[in-house]
Amino acid sequence: MLNPRINTIPPLNWFDLTEVDSNWTLSRDNGTRTVSLAVKAGESSFYFWANNKKFEKTTTQTATIPDTTGAYYIYFDNNWVMQYVASGGVTLDTFYEHAIVALVYWNATTSTGMCWNERHGIIMSSSTHYYNHATIGARYESGIDPTGITVGNTTYTNTTAGFFWDEDIRHTIALDTTHPFLYRLWATGEWTSTTADNEAWYKEGWDTYYSWNEWTGATWQLTEGWVSTDYFITFFVATPDISWQQVKKIIWQNAYSTANAAREAISTELQSLNTNWLFNPEIVFLYAIIVKRDGEVQALEDWNSYLDLRYIKGVWGSSGTWDMTTATYDPAAIEEQLVWLTATQTLTNKRLTARVATFASDATPDVDSDDYDAVTITAQAAAITDVNVTWTPTNFQKLIFRIKDDGTARAITRGSDFEDAWVALPTTTVVSKLLTVGFIYNTVTSKRWCVAVANET
Repeated sequence: MLNPRINTIPPLNWFDLTEVDSNWTLSRDNGTRTVSLAVKAGESSFYFWANNKKFEKTTTQTATIPDTTGAYYIYFDNNWVMQYVASGGVTLDTFYEHAIVALVYWNATTSTGMCWNERHGIIMSSSTHYYNHATIGARYESGIDPTGITVGNTTYTNTTAGFFWDEDIRHTIALDTTHPFLYRLWATGEWTSTTADNEAWYKEGWDTYYSWNEWTGATWQLTEGWVSTDYFITFFVATPDISWQQVKKIIWQNAYSTANAAREAISTELQSLNTNWLFNPEIVFLYAIIVKRDGEVQALEDWNSYLDLRYIKGVWGSSGTWDMTTATYDPAAIEEQLVWLTATQTLTNKRLTARVATFASDATPDVDSDDYDAVTITAQAAAITDVNVTWTPTNFQKLIFRIKDDGTARAITRGSDFEDAWVALPTTTVVSKLLTVGFIYNTVTSKRWCVAVANET
């Protein structure tokens, strides 16, 4: 047999993903802790390669993991036998000489688990797979958009359909209206899953407030939010789980006293998240939201309701935390997605939507230009005798008026807040025509200068 480590032909240890109708079906059974690879309905067999040898199976193949909490690799060995190995026992030979089938996490306390598809194709060599697995991990392709995550709400609508890649495996994600939370419990940190829902955060039992996932120094637990632990971060992640919803929500392992502290922590929290046993390279982080202990989604600095993480690239370290120190990851990438209140930043491809105050008719319209950028009067039925503007002005701040009368020309007197600049202030409307007037605030005179007048033709 050729030694795969010195063979000039890369070792083949996978399945043929090029088949239009793949001849195997992967499943798992919580009750028996068994992972099965069966011949697909309508087919007579399936085949795979292990250490450059092609094997064919005509019956269902199984491997049963022990009733011990942990992560396991399921694979075919060189003797065609489906086996398991605990993640701590994985060696290079697991990748170089065996055909890996699945990754399984088992919680022995709750007798529940997750089974993740790991059947890579023969086009990718085993050495390439190991390199990608150890350095790059899964990558987002498209879709999986959040819908209905709104500031002030405690629920959301869904996540849309989409795709992500685990090296050469393209995972299809279905639209889902509910998703389970994942969190750790007890001294060993057993991953536990909730019933799927559309809540932004998780509340334990009869607690008044929502919970965060705390490590006390001796055990993992769900801790109810309080004054000093008032704000949390929820992370949505995509997984290759074949068991149920592939998109899951991770309950965060820190809490903060203010929303600002939580927002500022998003870019560093990925470093401290402990995801041991979750097969980190298979996960794609999708988005992060800030949630108050009452369950309400909080606004980010740019008033968006979530931070998009789908295009952030990094790698997973052996400690089970996100490594942001590698050359493939820009530590400032997350910060660059935020628009801060006081920072000097250049924004591109952004649209500013004018805040418009609307009146049907008003002889003395009051306008707060801290709240509005434009005023529209749709059917003025009386002379305008005064326009009262309240504001905390800034130099060159703009305010635009658009006025249309009700079919009778109406006189306009604006009062002391306005003055002529390069253009004279209009004193009347033109019958049934739109009148548009532009003003810029001048700090030298403390008045709004009229800089543009246009009458509809």
